[in-house]
Amino acid sequence: MSLKTSGACRAHGGSARTGGWVIAAVDDSIVRVLDPGLAAKRSEVRLGERAEIANLLAWIDETR
Repeated sequence: MSLKTSGACRAHGGSARTGGWVIAAVDDSIVRVLDPGLAAKRSEVRLGERAEIANLLAWIDETR
């Protein structure tokens, strides 16, 4: 998954207001939840397979 840096900046600004965020990616009816903290940031922001959160509730507990 990738997005232009300007879009990522807007999303990051929104996370400051809400206290955090994750990204949900849908592919072939499979929903994957991704950790934006593992993004590669260059001219685009990219999230690879290693950014997938296997257990969302455990991840939330760990990040709080």
